[in-house]
Amino acid sequence: MIRHCALFRFKPDTSEERIDDLLAGFVVLSKTIDGMENVLVGPNLSNESLDKGFAHGLIVDFPDEPARDTYLVHPAHLAHAEQVVACLDGGLDGVVAFDLRG
Repeated sequence: MIRHCALFRFKPDTSEERIDDLLAGFVVLSKTIDGMENVLVGPNLSNESLDKGFAHGLIVDFPDEPARDTYLVHPAHLAHAEQVVACLDGGLDGVVAFDLRG
């Protein structure tokens, strides 16, 4: 299993409603892209104050690396990612992605 994690730092003027819609879009993608399992999105709930402004996150489990790789280049994912990046503070500097083997 591959656990794909992404942390997002949205622009300060991005509404919570827009953020919720963008995050929900990843759940919608799971109905389109084979291999996306256990999609979890939401705000940071930690009280450690270590988030460095990355206040929202995404976790997606994939059965294997080929499934993750298919997701990364899937046209639906690329289109959605473009919308997300447009709302991030600093564009791609507003996202951190990290994958773990489970």
